[in-house]
Amino acid sequence: MKEGKALDDYNFPKRFEAEMRCMRDAFRIVVSTDMERCEQYAHPVYNPAIDVEGERSRFVCVPPGINLDVFGFDVVGPTDECIVQRFMASVERDIPAHRRHLPVVIAAGRLDFKKNHISIVQAFAKHRSLRTNANLVLLVSGGIDAFRRPEECGFSEEELQVAMEVKRVIEEAMMEGDCVVVPGLQNTQSELAAIFRHLGRTKQGVFCDAAHYEPFGLMVLSAGSYRCWDSSGLHQERGAERIVAARLRALVASGEKWEEYQRKGQSHVLAHFTWEKAATRYFEMIIDAIEQTGGDCT
Repeated sequence: MKEGKALDDYNFPKRFEAEMRCMRDAFRIVVSTDMERCEQYAHPVYNPAIDVEGERSRFVCVPPGINLDVFGFDVVGPTDECIVQRFMASVERDIPAHRRHLPVVIAAGRLDFKKNHISIVQAFAKHRSLRTNANLVLLVSGGIDAFRRPEECGFSEEELQVAMEVKRVIEEAMMEGDCVVVPGLQNTQSELAAIFRHLGRTKQGVFCDAAHYEPFGLMVLSAGSYRCWDSSGLHQERGAERIVAARLRALVASGEKWEEYQRKGQSHVLAHFTWEKAATRYFEMIIDAIEQTGGDCT
């Protein structure tokens, strides 16, 4: 919710009334994750309309999907070449020549506390074995000075607090001009797609999501579609920078392990998390509704 925005502006009573009316009459209720069913719709405000445990069969989980026309590994976007050139120019600007051959760890997303970018930066700052073997790419908003002069980057209050903390860690560990790349792009879908594709093809990218809370994880799926990334990835305990460092070190230090997770990550995404897979789940649900109601789904 935007800072200072009055609750009345969101018309929550009317929205809840409309939502509950739909839920009462719905044959099936689609959620993106089971967490959404268990936590969001278990809220007392929904009790008159739905019992999340007693009516579990009314819920259908359709996981989020990615658009392979944008994020597909084999796609060549119309601006890919230009974006990659700008990205490589930022690597040359921020990284000494003797370190440019090293793989990179990618941290991307909004500068808010729940994204927990700081744990990835601290992993590099505190663990020499990781820093020796990889560079860190921070794909965030704010331009190339996001962590040099964050107070001049037009950040919100929370973004500025996060940026200042990252800046402090980078400076104390003397990482600027050594192992940190800040491309300064806008982080549009096309930019992220082009960079993920490039790093996947050159076998140089490891995507790290250290968020405290990630209900959908579309960024993770997008990265996985390029093979940048449990059988299909490595899990870390949130906030534990020591574990983050160990997991990342394991991937950047072993070409074999990187390729193993590369294959598994892409296969997992293609098997479960594309728009086509989501559409199939919706189609199956509609057919089920028709069969069970004899065509009367009203």
